[in-house]
Formats: sequence, structure tokens, C-alpha cells
Amino acid sequence: VVRDTIEVLGPVRHYTFISSVSVYADCSTPPTESSPLRVLAAPTEDRREAYGELKAECEQVVREAFPDAFIVRPGLIVGPWDPTGRFSYWPERLADGGRVLAPAPPEAPAQVIDGLDLAAWIVAAAETGLAGTFNAVDRPTTWSAMLAACAEGVGRDPELVWVDPGFLAE
Repeated sequence: VVRDTIEVLGPVRHYTFISSVSVYADCSTPPTESSPLRVLAAPTEDRREAYGELKAECEQVVREAFPDAFIVRPGLIVGPWDPTGRFSYWPERLADGGRVLAPAPPEAPAQVIDGLDLAAWIVAAAETGLAGTFNAVDRPTTWSAMLAACAEGVGRDPELVWVDPGFLAE
């Protein structure tokens, strides 16, 4: 789809591609823009199975056509109109009060990016012709600090019960 879009567009003055930090092969430590990327093991278009790998492939297609493209790799995007519930779950759940299960350990890193801030930066970068590949996340924090901020924002003081993330996934 990206290749077809580029062909239809033809030559352009500036090209912006929104990718994802999911392209990184290893996120056990914070990746930099030059960290190794995921590699597609077998051809597929199933983004549920190979989202990061497909985004990495798309980036390569963009770079081949537009070496000076602006490639943005956002982390977890939060804010208005987020249909995923990946972040909004937390303030909504914390607003209900009571005991709240949270992924242990409390000091595990957490990073998000506000969708409105991200959009403003992307537009400004396009207007100035910024080129290159950039991670787009806010300053790192911890799950403990992020959930405390959410609880404060909704005016609650819930009891957080820290449990193994594998248990939560089940």
C-alpha cells in the first residue's frame, strides 16, 4: 500500500511517514533511532501478527523513494479520540476507585506521547522540511508515577495491587 501510494503521488517536495516504536527488534532497553529493527520472517500483510515488522518494511519503501523523508516513530499515543483504550483504561478504571490491578514492578518504565502534541510537532516539521527518523515519546517515567498522575487527575486515591504482567495478559 505504501509503495502504491508513493507511485500515485509521484515526486513531492516533502514526505512524512508515521511509523511506530514497534519497529525495534528489542525494547528491553530504550531504543535509539539507530537500534536494530524487526525483520519480517515470512511475507504477510496481517498487521496483527507482524505490525512492527511491516512498519519497518514500510519505512524501507519510503526511504528508497524519498531518502530525505521525515519518519516519525511514536510510542503509545494518548489523548482525545484514541479508540484503543490502551491508555484511557487507566484513568477510567482509577476513577472507579477501589482496588486496581496494575502491572508489576511499579518502577517499570512507561512512556506515552500526547496525540495533540505529536500532531503539532509533525505539522511544524513538515512545514520546515525536517528530514530523518525520530522517536516520538515523552520523557520516561514509571508505571507508579504514571498511575499516580492519573489517579490525581481523576481525584481518587485507589489501592494499587501490583501483579505479574503475565497474569494480566491471561
